[in-house]
Amino acid sequence: MQRNNGIQGTHQACAACKHQRKKCTEKCILAPFFAADKTREFQAVHKVFGVSNVQKIIKSLSEEDRKRAADSLVWEAFCRQKDPVLGPYAEYMNLILQRPITTC
Repeated sequence: MQRNNGIQGTHQACAACKHQRKKCTEKCILAPFFAADKTREFQAVHKVFGVSNVQKIIKSLSEEDRKRAADSLVWEAFCRQKDPVLGPYAEYMNLILQRPITTC
C-alpha cells in the first residue's frame, strides 16, 4: 500500500518487480515499459537479456528512445522464442525474400 495525499491506495507492481519479488517504487525504470499486465513480454525479455542488462540498456538511453528500445527488446525476445537458432535474423530474411527484386 502506498499513500497518496493522505489517502491509502494500491500501486500494482510492474512485471519486472513482480518477477524479482520486490516492491515497485515510483523510480522503477522498467515500470513504464513492463506494466503489471505485460508479464509475458517481460518473461521473454528476461529469458533472453536478463533483468540487469535490460536495466542498463534502458538507463543508458534518452527518455524519448527508451520506449522504442523496450519495444525492440520485446520483439527480439519473441523472435528468439519463435526461432531459437536464427531469432530476429529469420524475420529479417523473411522480409527481404518478400520484397520484390527491382533492377535499376
